[in-house]
Amino acid sequence: MSQGAVLRRLKVNIAERKGEQAMIKKITPALTSRFKSLSRELRRSNLRKRLAKNDGLLYKANETSGWDDWNLIFVNNLYDSLDDGLGYIWDAEQRYWISHDYPVFPYKSAEVLAQYQSTDRDATRIKNIPVDTEKQVNEIIAEWYKTDQGLPELIGILERLFGAARAELIATTEMAYVASFVARNQMKEYGITHWIWDAFKDGVTCDICLDLMARSRSTPFTLDDPMPPDPSHPRCRCGVYYVGVDIK
Repeated sequence: MSQGAVLRRLKVNIAERKGEQAMIKKITPALTSRFKSLSRELRRSNLRKRLAKNDGLLYKANETSGWDDWNLIFVNNLYDSLDDGLGYIWDAEQRYWISHDYPVFPYKSAEVLAQYQSTDRDATRIKNIPVDTEKQVNEIIAEWYKTDQGLPELIGILERLFGAARAELIATTEMAYVASFVARNQMKEYGITHWIWDAFKDGVTCDICLDLMARSRSTPFTLDDPMPPDPSHPRCRCGVYYVGVDIK
């Protein structure tokens, strides 16, 4: 890997970290708010009696749970913070292309964000984060109902879905997808057709990503192939190495 490619990767990584921090700052209050509301509701009612009446479910089908309003707020916060992350990563990429004497095309934040949101894979995944959270809450409560644990134990388990670690996981995953989205846009703009899976080589790099990197070095991926992160494990830190870009 050339010195220029290594420097690009370093700057993109720094941009991703800045984007993650911006996202964590904006989504953490929404997570905290929902957890507080949920905790109050669980404490106010005779939970086990309610679950017995609802066949193990916290809410009946026709009950208002408050999730719909929160889902909308949470997704809006996600999109808002993605705008920051896109800007950081786009700037890092443009500096790389300038150093290679490539022409720079203008970055229009609203257009790029709209394009990212309209991508089926990305838009569906983002909207499913709060939906999946609600599903996990119901599953945890249903499992708790089968035990003799008290309410404090249940609330302690649920807190993991709304704490700092969950916010960090969401931010890390989303910024990795954003970085690949920007990389794909750059490749299309500059007519670059192949790329290599660029994995970190350290003690926590998974075998899947190391194998993807090894295979792509011998047979580079194309624009039609899925880009990082690898969806099979959380906090994938892999990126895209452009094939055929030489320092001038």
